[in-house]
This record gives sequence, C-alpha cells and structure tokens, in this order.
Amino acid sequence: MRAARHAALAVLLAAPTATALPAIEAPKAEAPISPTLRIPGRVLVRLKTTTPAKPSPLVDEAALKALGARHGLTFTLVKRSILDWLVVDMRFIDAPTRVPDEDETLAIIERLATDDAFADVSENRWARALATPNDPSFGDMWHLTAANLPAAWDDEQGNANQRVGVIDTGLLRGHEDVGSKAVVGYDFITNATTAGDGTARDDDFQDAGDACGGSSNSFHGTHVAGTIAASTNNGTGISGVNWNARLAIVRALGRCGGDIVDIMEGALWLSGGQVNGVPSIGADRVGVINFSLGSRSGCTSFEQSTINTIDAAGVVVVAAAGNDGGAVNSPSNCQNVVSVAAHGPTKSLAPYSSFGSQVDIVAPGGDLRNFGNAGGVISALGPSNNTYGFYEGTSMAAPHVAGVVSLMQAKDPSVNRAKAEQALIASGQACTNCGGKLALNAAGALAQLVRGGTPVDPPPDPPPPASDDAFEDNDTAAVAKRLRCGDTHNLQAGARDQDWFFVDVDVGPMNVAINGGATDLDLYIVRDGTEILLQSQGSTGVEALAAEVTRAQRLEILVNPFANETTAASGPYSLTLTCTGAADTPPVDPSEPPPTDPAPTDPPTEPGEPGDPTEPEPTEPSDDDDAGLTGGRAPVATGGCAQASTSSLSLLALAALLGLRRRQRR
Repeated sequence: MRAARHAALAVLLAAPTATALPAIEAPKAEAPISPTLRIPGRVLVRLKTTTPAKPSPLVDEAALKALGARHGLTFTLVKRSILDWLVVDMRFIDAPTRVPDEDETLAIIERLATDDAFADVSENRWARALATPNDPSFGDMWHLTAANLPAAWDDEQGNANQRVGVIDTGLLRGHEDVGSKAVVGYDFITNATTAGDGTARDDDFQDAGDACGGSSNSFHGTHVAGTIAASTNNGTGISGVNWNARLAIVRALGRCGGDIVDIMEGALWLSGGQVNGVPSIGADRVGVINFSLGSRSGCTSFEQSTINTIDAAGVVVVAAAGNDGGAVNSPSNCQNVVSVAAHGPTKSLAPYSSFGSQVDIVAPGGDLRNFGNAGGVISALGPSNNTYGFYEGTSMAAPHVAGVVSLMQAKDPSVNRAKAEQALIASGQACTNCGGKLALNAAGALAQLVRGGTPVDPPPDPPPPASDDAFEDNDTAAVAKRLRCGDTHNLQAGARDQDWFFVDVDVGPMNVAINGGATDLDLYIVRDGTEILLQSQGSTGVEALAAEVTRAQRLEILVNPFANETTAASGPYSLTLTCTGAADTPPVDPSEPPPTDPAPTDPPTEPGEPGDPTEPEPTEPSDDDDAGLTGGRAPVATGGCAQASTSSLSLLALAALLGLRRRQRR
C-alpha cells in the first residue's frame, strides 16, 4: 500500500467464488410477460439418443410431443440450438393459450429434470446490461472494471453463508460500509505493546492502529476488507468484489508490524484449526484467506508447514507478492499459495510490484506515482467510520483475487487452490511487462466453472467460420431454397448449420448426391418439412439417395453436418440433383424467389398439435436399418445408412442388384 498521506509500512504489502412425478400446481392467473430471471414458458432440453445410430434431425419434434403429453403439457419446438440443445415453448394442455409465469416455469423445469428421458434440462435465462452497483464511489473503482467484475456479477454475487478470512491490522468495526460485514474475529497479537489497545490476545479485533515511528495509522485491514466485501449496491461508499459474503477477521499486525507466529496461528484458526487458548471458529470456518502482508525473505519451514495444512483443508491462501520491486516476499513465495503481483490502470506491471516465477496472477493494485488518485485503489479507510481513501500496492491486488476466489466458491463450493489457480490462469487477460503472467479476469474465471460442480478445461478455440454459400439463409424447412433437375452446386456446410432445399419434381425418379470428402455430412429426403422419407448417414460426406416421386408434392433435401458435444463437422461440399427420364430444367439462381408451391391433390396428414396426448410414440429405426414408410409408393433409398420399407421386398432386391452396401453408424 502506498498512500499520499501515509508512510510505507514495513510489513504491509502495500507499496514501497419412469418415476412417478408430482402434479404441477393449478395454473395461476394470467400474468404479463416481463422476464426478470428466466423467459416464461420456455425451457432448454437435450434429449437422450435412443439408438446407436445418429438421431434424425426431425425425430425431436415427435419425441417432444409425447414427452409433453406425459407431463400434462404441450411442447412446441422453437429451434435447435447449439450443442444439441432444443429451445422449447411449454403450455398447459388445459390452458393452451396461457403462458406460465416465471415461478411456474421454474417449477415445471425442476419437474422435467427428474424425467430420465431428458439428457439435460435448463432454464432460458434472461439477461440485461451488466450489473452496476449504485455505490457513489463505484465510478472511481477502475480496478473493479479492469478485473471484469461487472460481467462476473451477472453470473455470481456471492452469498451470506460464505466466510472470507482477512489477516491484517484488524477492522474499524463501526465503518458504515464494511464494519457490519464481520461476523467473527480475534485479536491474535500476543504482545500488548504491539497491540496498542492495552491488552494482548483477546476477542476484540478492532483496529487500534499500527503507527510506527513518524508514520500514521494506516487502517490497512479495513481497506483490504472493503475491497473484498464492502456492502454493495446499498447507495453508500464503495463496492466490494463479493457483494454478500461475510468476513472473519484476524488482527495480527499492530504497531510496526506483527509476529509471524501470531500471523500463522491466526491463519490456521481461520481454516478451522485449533489454537491453544482461542475458541474454535466452528461453523465460521473460511473458504479463502487473504494475506496482504509479508517480509523480504524466503518461505520458512514454519510458514510452509502451516500453509500446507491450510491447503490440505481445502482453504485457499492468497498472498501479496511484495512492494520492493524485487523478488517475491514470503508467504507469497511459499508453495500452495496463490501469489499476486500488481498492475496499474493500463494493465502494466506496477513499478513497485515484486515479481518472480512464484507469481500466479496479476491484479489491480494501483499506480499513484504515474496516475495520482485516479490510478489508486479506493476502499474503506479511517480514522472516522465513514471515510474512504486511495492506496496502491500488492496489498490492494491480493484482495481482488481473494474476492474473486470467494465468488468462484459461491458458484462451485468444491473450488480449492488447485482449481482456483487453473481457472484464474486459464481465463487471464493480457498484461504488459508481466513476464508472461496474466491479469485477473473475474468473469472468465467464473466461466471456467460448472455451477455446483467442478472446473472444466476451457474449450478449444473454434476454427474461423467459413464463408456462407449463396443459398444462405436456408437453415430450416420454412426457408428452404429451390433446386431443379440438373442442378449442381458447390456449397458450404457450417458447423451445426443445416442446409435445406426443396425440389421441382412432379413425377418420376429423383436422385440426389452430395460429396463433402471426409467431412461427415448426412443426407435426408423430407416431405413437407415434417416427415423423413429417406436418410443416408455414412461416416463421410459422400452420400446419395434415390426416390420415386409418384405425385405432386413438396419434397425437401436436407444436408445435416454430423455433430455431438465434442465434434461439429463443417466444410465445402457439392450437391447434384438429377431426374432420370425427365427433362432437366435450367439450374436455379439462388437469389431467385421460390415459386408458389402447387396445392397437393392428396393433402398430407397434419402432424397434430405439440403435446397431443393421443399422438403415438415415434417409431425408431430397427437394428436391421429398415423402417416403415407411409403415403403413396415407398421411395427407393440408396447409400450409407439408407432406410426403406420392410414391406417392399422388390425395393430391397433392387438395392441388392445395384450392389449397394447398407451400413449402420455405431
């Protein structure tokens, strides 16, 4: 910490987070749709794959219809989203026009999550502009924005059950913005003269001052505590990193500093360890401890053994690197510590910051020398209980990291030091002159975690998207683009991006072929956008289908890149449509508007309203790769994983005569 009005403190490193299902409650009165947390009446689901083959892209709608019925709901598929998620609208069967409100929607989602038919169920959350607290000094807190905390707060703001440990000079317990956040604390200073409050070790953790020689009291611990957990969005003072966590305070620094034994005993106590003569911290055991203090020395075996015990208990130790511009100080240079260096407003290593290989992350610490107060870290301060001030130092950087770790633990309670370091480093931002170390990115660190679960490795960067072809946007049957006999087109398949076409064929044989080389593309012939007639699902992009068109009808061709949770095919391919025995028509111009489709002489049967309880379960393909087709003469299907009628032996014989090998993907 450096302060324009305080001299450097020698020891403070401030420079120098199936089964029976319960009935849904009766619908509530109509409510306006004005989302606060989630979109009313909407759910995101992933269906389980029911066969070893790749699922057909249209079977989802039939499956959803049946699933909705068993829950007393109608499901309408809104769209297929990324990673096999389906966006679904829900309505009550007995109130089909009423949109469930947000509470009803959550109750339905929680119920659906118990149904084994779903691989996953999720809310469709509603987002707004990034959370900005109303604390008057937030505009001066460049350091919170630099650490990407406003975006992090949209993900996690902490909770009141959390405890964050601060080992420092104690706390101004009457401070308007941070004093009330401490729920437990202890004064570990064993020397009454150092304590400066007339007593030695006791349960009064009030900051009685740390003046040394000609220096003033710094109230350093209050400044550090304010950065971590000042009351936020309360219209007063400053904003804390964790809006809701409570503090556990160890007063271990008094006049001119403190004894390493007092400091380490206080740290062990915060982690739940027993210290002779000190009541157990009990249920107020902390998840992370902040050390904004240190000495210019190597890590002692006493410090290391204590930190090892704390780390083994799952408590994260965060420590400031030091402010002498040299090697990392202790205990930040100990093993099993998250070591924090400091940067200024331009995300360049601060001139005072100690630095070395032990540093894990660089966080906002301020730079008063080059930027004045505008470049300092503002937080709660004394000597009165409603004042604030600007400091600089790695003492100011460390509590930003400790606060973010507490947000990570609020999102995933299993976060320990190893998981915290992984998330912090994997998500770090560029930092100038930081020797390859990265700057703190709170939102990115939270994004590394699965809520209630464990950190996951960041996904690999996706390849740059290829340019769309001239037929885009043709991602659904409703916007399919026209193909005519004799057409050959060079096209582009985007990852998880379906390509739909419809064909001008009134009668006769129709052949469609695609060639995407090794890119795994699947080919379908679909009737009226709802019924798959034929499918070819080989393991490459070389697929072909042949159909006998017997009446005027709308047929669609669907090219679907194979995708699962880890793989998404994409790449160029060619498509050729030929009509044997029919006069080929000129190739279609993709920009030409489609003609009005002729009305079919025998209208297809309507698929029924989503959630219709009388709708039969969809028929799945059998292991021998055959499935029944309905409506007119069964088409001939050829190619990889083709489908044909089990009742038409002549068609199967024809396929055999053509020497085609039919395969099932496993």
